[in-house]
Amino acid sequence: MKVVGKVAVITGGARGFGKAFSEALLKRGAKVCFSDIDVSGGQQSQHELAEKFGENSVHFVKCDVTKEEEFRDLFRECLSKFKKINIMVNNAGILDEARWEKSIDVNMTAMMRGTYLALEKMNPKNGGEGGIIINVSSAAGLYPAHFLPAYVATKHGILGFTRSLAMDPLYQSQGIQLASLCPAFTSTNMLTEAIHGDAGGRKTILYPDLAKTIIEKLGICSVADITDAFIELVEKENCNGDVLMINKKIGKQYQFVNKTTSRL
Repeated sequence: MKVVGKVAVITGGARGFGKAFSEALLKRGAKVCFSDIDVSGGQQSQHELAEKFGENSVHFVKCDVTKEEEFRDLFRECLSKFKKINIMVNNAGILDEARWEKSIDVNMTAMMRGTYLALEKMNPKNGGEGGIIINVSSAAGLYPAHFLPAYVATKHGILGFTRSLAMDPLYQSQGIQLASLCPAFTSTNMLTEAIHGDAGGRKTILYPDLAKTIIEKLGICSVADITDAFIELVEKENCNGDVLMINKKIGKQYQFVNKTTSRL
C-alpha cells in the first residue's frame, strides 16, 4: 500500500511500538488516529507528533480497548475527523501472568473486536476503500515459553485468528488484507517491567531470573527494528496472511511462507 494520504487507527499508541508506528506513518504522509488508556501519555505524544507533522495529521482518543463502546467511539472519532480508515493496527497489549484474564481481555478479545470493527468500516458496501489490518502478535505467538504461558496463549491466538480471516475470500474481494507482526524481545517498558518490576515492584512474568538469562542469550531488538518491519508489511503490495517475525539474531523472517489457501 502507498501510505501517503491514507488514514490509520492505532491502539496502544501513547508509547512504545504504537507511538513509533504512528510517527513512521506520519513521516510517509499518512494521517493517524491513535488511542491509549493512558490519557497523559497520549496527550503528550499527540503534542509531540503534532509539532512535527501538523495538528491536522494526528489525533489522540482515550480508549480502553476492553470496553466495546469506547472502541466504537474511537472509530467514530477517526471517521469524523479524517473521513476514512485504510490501516488498522491492533497494537494494545499487556504482559501480566498474575492477571491472566485481563491479558486475554486486552491481548485477544480487544484485538478481535478491533479487527471486526475495521472490517466493517473498510467494507466498500459501507463506504470503505478496503485496507490493511495488522495485528501485533509476538515471537511468543510462535513458540512456547513456560515463564509467560498466558501471554504465549494470547499471542498464539492472534496468529490463528488473523491467518484464518486472511483466508476468507469475502474479505479478499473487498480489498482487505490481514497480516501479523511478531516482535521478539524488544527494548520497551513492557520488557523492563517484566524483568525488573512495575511501578509497585511487582514482576509481571514467572521465573524472571530464568527469563533474564534467556533474553540475554537471544538479544534485544530496538523499537526501530520493529518499526522497520511494520512499515515493510504496510507497504507490501500483498501482505495478506503474512506473519513477519523480528529478532535480534536473524533480523526479519517471514513465517508460514507456504500460505494456506481458502480451503481446508
